[in-house]
Amino acid sequence: MQHPCKRRRNKLTSARWKRCIADARRLLTGYQNAAWAARFDKRIRALQAAESALRLSFTRNAARSLLKLMSYKDEYEVARLYTNCAFLQKLKDHFEGDLRLEFHMAPPLLSRPAHSQALGKIRLGA
Repeated sequence: MQHPCKRRRNKLTSARWKRCIADARRLLTGYQNAAWAARFDKRIRALQAAESALRLSFTRNAARSLLKLMSYKDEYEVARLYTNCAFLQKLKDHFEGDLRLEFHMAPPLLSRPAHSQALGKIRLGA
C-alpha cells in the first residue's frame, strides 16, 4: 500500500483529506495496533488546529512525514508482513514453481558481534 497522504498535483479536498487520514489509520493499525493509529490521528488533528489558527499550510506534509516515521519497515516488520496470507497468495499467483522465502536477519540472541563489529546476519526460512 502506498502512503495514503502521498503528494499529488491537484488540490487536497476535504473529502480526500479525510480519506487520507482514514487510510493512514488503517495502515498504522495493521502495522502496530489501534492505539498507534490513534496517536497519529491525535497528533495530526492538533497540527491541523494549530495550522488553522495561524493560517499556515503544513499539516499535509507533516502527516506524510509522521506516517512514514510511524510505519518504518525494519527487517522484522517486513518478515511479519510476509506472513500475511494475502501477500503469500499474491506471490504464488505471480511466480511459477516452488516458492520459498528466505530472511537474512540478525537476532541479537543468535548472532553475537565479534570484536565490536555489527551483528552477523543469519539466513532463516530457507
